[in-house]
Amino acid sequence: MRRCRDPVDLFRSRIVPTLCAVLVAACGGGTPAGPTRYGPASLIVSCYPAGTTSLACEAGVTCSLYPCAPGTPSDVTDEAVWESADTGILRVVGAGRFDAVGLGDTLVRARWQYTGGQRTVSVFPGLPPQPTGEIFGSVYEAGKTAAVAPIDGALIEVIEGLLVGRTATSGVPPPLPPGFAGPFGGPGYYRLLAVPAGMYRLRVTKGGYVAQEREVTVPVGVSPGVDFQLQPLLPEVEAGSDPPA
Repeated sequence: MRRCRDPVDLFRSRIVPTLCAVLVAACGGGTPAGPTRYGPASLIVSCYPAGTTSLACEAGVTCSLYPCAPGTPSDVTDEAVWESADTGILRVVGAGRFDAVGLGDTLVRARWQYTGGQRTVSVFPGLPPQPTGEIFGSVYEAGKTAAVAPIDGALIEVIEGLLVGRTATSGVPPPLPPGFAGPFGGPGYYRLLAVPAGMYRLRVTKGGYVAQEREVTVPVGVSPGVDFQLQPLLPEVEAGSDPPA
């Protein structure tokens, strides 16, 4: 005698899988994809000397967090709106092009759509405009850390290089040239601002400590950090007395 199959069991074993297969095929299958995300665009302004009195700048587009939206250009130098923060030092002569008309520190800006960027620039006697950055760091006692034994009041002086004679004092926020933010740092911290690319020699002096000198290379577009660890001076030995053991 032939046994009849339970209708509920038949529905579960044949009908339900068939319906699921049809639905998956109709909806495209797999896990539904989330919305595509694109990162916000920002401008990176880079500059370099161009001739004896001129500066050339470029405006590149970069995006953060996510990729740029399709069609976003990578370079908008020609489309950007350019301006000088001080037209008595630099004047705009074209897209990303500036001529020096005076000496001093300033910055150039580029604006494109809803974003913008800037680059600090200085003009020195006899040189084309130079993009600038900074040299920064901490002065502290040798054998310890900047957090435990910072040294305030140390004089950091440029003794070789384009900025001979420029100084900073550890623990004292410097005056801010155009385009530089601050104050940053704390005890023992120093900043030499508006520094163009090149080779420099720094000397650090502070009463009660051995003076120290360092050579520093500042690459184009980079602000290097340079720390100084000063050795305390040994107490002077009185004449005729034995040195301490």
